Amino acid sequence: MISDSNFENIDSHYVKIVKTTPKVSEEQLLSFRRCYLGISIDNPVFYGKALQALLLWAMQNFDKSLVVIGDYLRRYNEQIFNGLQGDKAVKASLDAGDLFILQT
Repeated sequence: MISDSNFENIDSHYVKIVKTTPKVSEEQLLSFRRCYLGISIDNPVFYGKALQALLLWAMQNFDKSLVVIGDYLRRYNEQIFNGLQGDKAVKASLDAGDLFILQT
C-alpha cells in the first residue's frame, strides 16, 4: 500500500496534464475523482522521482487510480526491435514488466 510517507521530498507540482483522451478540460477531468494511469516500462519518465511525483499527484487529485503497466503491449516492441515472435515476445515483455515492478 502506498501512503504519503513514501513520497517525502517529492513535489507533485511538476506533474502537468498535457493531453487527455478523450479531450476534456482539466476541471472536468478532476471532477471524475478517479483516473487511469498507463505506464510504459520503456519510457524513462515512469521511473524514480518522476514516477513518484506522478503517483503522488494522482493520490492528491483522485479518490481512486488504476495504474496499468503496459508489459503485455510491449510484446510488439520485442517483435519489432528484437526479432522475437509469438510466445518468446510475450515472455520477454512480461519478464520486463516483472522486473519493472521489482525495481519500482
